[in-house]
Amino acid sequence: MNVQAASIAYSLHYILLFLSTIIDVKTHRLKNITMASQIHVIRHAESVHNVSKDFSQLDPSLTSLGFEQATKLDQSFPYAGRVGVIITSPLRRAIQTTHCISQHP
Repeated sequence: MNVQAASIAYSLHYILLFLSTIIDVKTHRLKNITMASQIHVIRHAESVHNVSKDFSQLDPSLTSLGFEQATKLDQSFPYAGRVGVIITSPLRRAIQTTHCISQHP
């Protein structure tokens, strides 16, 4: 399994774990929970291999534009201050994006 496939599988695993806490698997209905849950899926910002097209890089960093994009997302995402859980890939570009958008107390 390549790094990207492993990263996707890792992220999906944790999303499914989260969903299993709010969905009754027998009835396929939401469990009685006291607050509404929303899931927002965000892709990482621009990374080095997006620009260079050199996909042999296994764990590239964000570009300066990528850091700028992630910062703008933090400023424009309407639910940023109300996020309870963040699940991210272990890849550098995903962690960097997450760090930029999770600066709210």
